[in-house]
Amino acid sequence: MESISRRRWLTAAGAVTSLGVLAARWQNLWGAAGGPLGQRFRSEPARRYVQQRFLPNVPVITQDGEPARFYEDLVKNKKVVLTFIDTQVNPYSAKVSDNLATLQKFFGSRIGHEIHLYSITENPEHDTPGVLKAWARRYGAGPGWQFLTGQRSDIEKLRTSLGFAPVYPEDMGDPRYSIGRLMVGDEPRMSWAFCQSQAHARVIAHTMLLDFGPNPAVTHPPPVWDCHRLLKELPA
Repeated sequence: MESISRRRWLTAAGAVTSLGVLAARWQNLWGAAGGPLGQRFRSEPARRYVQQRFLPNVPVITQDGEPARFYEDLVKNKKVVLTFIDTQVNPYSAKVSDNLATLQKFFGSRIGHEIHLYSITENPEHDTPGVLKAWARRYGAGPGWQFLTGQRSDIEKLRTSLGFAPVYPEDMGDPRYSIGRLMVGDEPRMSWAFCQSQAHARVIAHTMLLDFGPNPAVTHPPPVWDCHRLLKELPA
């Protein structure tokens, strides 16, 4: 695997990491905390451990200037999609936001009720709430899609804890690294996965459907594995 360029991994259109990549990383830590994956392991102590280790409750500010705590107010008990952007880094941030705009339309009323989208700036000095509000309008962000900024130290803690920060020194100066990743998470189930934010929206939607399932409000939804039926509304 080391022969594969990390930047190629980030930019290869349509490529998606295995849904188990992040889970495997966290599984080792969960094991150290008290046991293997499974129903008996999904306890409150384990959940608190995951939160403290990976989901810091740092203060953030929304595009509307509203303060919030990342874990308690935005992630706890929710299904979430997390991305990083920098409004000065295009076309990468634009592609992420285009994809989320498409997903917002595709999932419809599920966004803001069952599923929540959060785009976090990695450039808080420039991306103030006013800048992010203009960006949100540009992409038609609805109530279930929030843009977050905050103090540099808090944003960096989020990037590192969530697994968006580069691991290798040669990637540290490349702002595209964090922007190139997208995280899908079901916090109550402690289920988390990465996929590629630059992939086609259809690929990201597929990942979300596998993790979140079809719309629970639909009486007889198609089987979740029959994803081509659920995704037929998205452009090719």
